[in-house]
Amino acid sequence: MISDQASEILDPVKIAAKLDVDMPGSGVDTLIVDSLTGIIAPRVTKALMSKDPNNRNESAKWADKANCMRLVLDSFNKWRTDVLYIWHLERSSFNGEKTIRETLSKGERDKLYRGLNMMLEIVTKGTVRIAASVSWLRGPATANPA
Repeated sequence: MISDQASEILDPVKIAAKLDVDMPGSGVDTLIVDSLTGIIAPRVTKALMSKDPNNRNESAKWADKANCMRLVLDSFNKWRTDVLYIWHLERSSFNGEKTIRETLSKGERDKLYRGLNMMLEIVTKGTVRIAASVSWLRGPATANPA
């Protein structure tokens, strides 16, 4: 565990620093990031809420989120270990229709795909988790999942 302090496990700079200290010579073979949603979502909310009428560059407000995602991925992937990234699906209703969306945007997932070999999805029966299904597997003819 990187830390038991929320302020540290949600801060990509602190995560990177802790990994740089603890990983060399540690013998760790697998890292688990649970969850990317907790690290990225606050930055998405911050960007959505920021409204600066003097700023004509709307994309600038997303720089923190983009840099955060890059730092998290680089911090974990550089150790040549297996890494399990977890993010979530959210269920909601819109105009009476039930929808499911991933908590990472398509752009965030596109950055993530550069280091992924497969995607697993938890299969449930009612409220019981019963299995994991491979929803995408890197191969010579596979593209990033939509």
